[in-house]
Amino acid sequence: MNKKIIALAVAMLPAAAMADVVIYGEAGAALEGTKTTTAYGSSGTDGTVTKVENYNSKIGFKGSEDLGNGLKAVWQVEQKIGIDGTGGNTWATRDSFVGLSGDFGTVQLGRLSTFQNIYSNIDPWKYEAGWNGLAWDANVLESGIVPDVAAFNLGGVANYQSRMNNAIAYTTPEWSGFSARAMYSAASEKKVEGSNPYAWEIGLRYAFDAFYAQYSYTASKEASLLGAGSVEFYDGVEASFADSKSRMNYFEVGYDANGLSAAIAYVDTKLQQDGDAFEFLGETKTKQLGLNVAYTMGQFVPRFQYAHGWEVKVDGDKVDGSDYNQYVLGLDYLLSKRTKAHVSAAYIKSGDAPNENGLDGKTWLKGNTYSVGLTHLF
Repeated sequence: MNKKIIALAVAMLPAAAMADVVIYGEAGAALEGTKTTTAYGSSGTDGTVTKVENYNSKIGFKGSEDLGNGLKAVWQVEQKIGIDGTGGNTWATRDSFVGLSGDFGTVQLGRLSTFQNIYSNIDPWKYEAGWNGLAWDANVLESGIVPDVAAFNLGGVANYQSRMNNAIAYTTPEWSGFSARAMYSAASEKKVEGSNPYAWEIGLRYAFDAFYAQYSYTASKEASLLGAGSVEFYDGVEASFADSKSRMNYFEVGYDANGLSAAIAYVDTKLQQDGDAFEFLGETKTKQLGLNVAYTMGQFVPRFQYAHGWEVKVDGDKVDGSDYNQYVLGLDYLLSKRTKAHVSAAYIKSGDAPNENGLDGKTWLKGNTYSVGLTHLF
């Protein structure tokens, strides 16, 4: 009899241990067709690809413990999952942390989202490969194809919505609609060639009824704005960004009530790269605008996104044709509170390169994406 009682008690231990753990996630995928042309890439075009694409799928585990006197221990381990069979599917690729929460606010340590990644409503399709999302990055000119012209990249308005490693963040409680958040990232776990990369950010948000407004400032040294390490490779040569600096201003206002959701964001960035192998890049500045509008009509939610990038400036000179316009039109059909079907069509086009320095005036970047898919929250 005693053996049966002990066996029953042992069998119940895992359930008791899991009682305070919340398991949650999202499973999304779509049949997607994308055509992309980069006129000056190695092949002249990225071609047409039709495939099943992962759409922001994730799984997470989180919990908390009441420590008394209004203090709680909080934790989370979240990771991206590639339900289309792609990706490494490793642990803690998304927000993963341990921290304390109370009347003073919340302190977190781990891998943490940037301010705009937490609060922005600009990009419902973020992190995906096609032109449905506004968080894209495209190499439109490879180094060496045109003499004396460096490799050149364009990026979307939501390209800076990401996460930082080795980070600590403090979020205030809300006071009369105002809240703030500060974060610091030791962008690399070790010094490389005497460098000490880091990034930091501070954000302020105000919410009143259905309206909100928010601003954040991000800066880094010897690292990118996303907290990447200090070592890069160029033509096979290891180079240290010992003198690189970057900064970003991010603004967003929005409204969400009565079935209407709308947001508009403006982002400007500056990157100064003076490392030994990158001195020719100098100072690069970008300015971009994003818009997201959605309206719920019963089970139907039509969506429209628009993004515009002004011409990039390098050392004060505009790069002709580096402006772009992106349009995304989509429709969600709500099958339940947790499951939706969705279709979308997207188009992007940049300006034309100058007809000089070996360039022949072709469009830097052009592409479109069509998709139909399904997403379930759990």
